[in-house]
Amino acid sequence: MSVENIILKAWEDRNNINKNSDKAIISAINETLEKLDSGIIRVCEKKNNEWHTHQWIKKAILLSFKYKIIKFFQVLMRLGLIK
Repeated sequence: MSVENIILKAWEDRNNINKNSDKAIISAINETLEKLDSGIIRVCEKKNNEWHTHQWIKKAILLSFKYKIIKFFQVLMRLGLIK
């Protein structure tokens, strides 16, 4: 299954995505973010003088918050910055 298809399928079950989700989902999200960071892919592209939004990339970004925010708060708790 392609990264795009994994992201789209995960989006259908987005309420259950967390740090313990299937490793293929986490990997697909991370791969998408890495490609965005390196400029290989873009959320929006101009084609034929019109902007086109890649919905699956946008969804990957949103899904990443589902598990990355948990890690962020865990670090803050370990550091004693929040209870």
